[in-house]
Amino acid sequence: LEGWWHFDELDGFMIAAARSHMEVLPTLINTPAWASSAPARAAARGYYPPAHLEDMRRYARALVARYGPGGVFWGAHPELDYQPIRAWQVWNEPNIPFFWPSGPDAGEYTKLLVAVGDAIHQVDPGSKVVSAGITNSPLGLSLNQFLKGMYGAGAKGHFDMLGVHPYDVDAAASLSRLATARSIMDSFGDASPIWATEFGWASGGEPSPHTTDESGQAAQLESALRQMVALRQRLNLRGVIYYNWHDSVSSSPGRGTWPAHAGLLRLDGTRKPAYYAYRRVVLDLAQPADGAAVARPQQTA
Repeated sequence: LEGWWHFDELDGFMIAAARSHMEVLPTLINTPAWASSAPARAAARGYYPPAHLEDMRRYARALVARYGPGGVFWGAHPELDYQPIRAWQVWNEPNIPFFWPSGPDAGEYTKLLVAVGDAIHQVDPGSKVVSAGITNSPLGLSLNQFLKGMYGAGAKGHFDMLGVHPYDVDAAASLSRLATARSIMDSFGDASPIWATEFGWASGGEPSPHTTDESGQAAQLESALRQMVALRQRLNLRGVIYYNWHDSVSSSPGRGTWPAHAGLLRLDGTRKPAYYAYRRVVLDLAQPADGAAVARPQQTA
């Protein structure tokens, strides 16, 4: 409803996350019908940005005021482990048409990023604004083209971390995507960290560059994670988030596509080999090295 925010569903999610001692990285995406830039007729399938940036700015400020430091949500739930949200991701994969149906445009996305990112910083100056995860897909603009377009449009200084989705055919290619992003950032004088906010492989489903079998999924995941750990300082890699925890019965744009089969768990909840591969890497990172404590990885599943 225009002019009203309803937080019941989000509150329930935050309660569950706090009880599980989980860090949350929200992605601000999609707009209600009254705020959408989608045409009244013949709208394409996908997530349209807002027609007016101020609408999303107001919503972002409300979210930070509710779930950020000193937020009203935490005041209403003193029984919860206090874990205010300090990082916010603005949109998802705007360089492919499904997430920008009017046609991917780095300049237009940058306007959204600047407007919403500045609104978040107004409420919580210490928060971290994460750009949308930029992927590399033949469906839209390449990571290289889109990222250069963002900097050309003035994105530098308006986000604190670059989100990248380094999906690719294998672990080596995924690392190459991250290295490309780092190289472009450096060329524009931007030393901000990278956060791989999605990556992964499917263990089944329709053929795609990201589809293998269960053993292949596990091998690629473990190899990628270990290489990311080894190169984290060179890449200035803040962390990685694997997509996805659980297989799903449906996924955009259909249930047979690879994202529906990218989980560490099968549909029935049983664990795939990839689950154990992920677990091995995390446990290795948690072990002391040469008697010195090693920071736990900034990874979630």
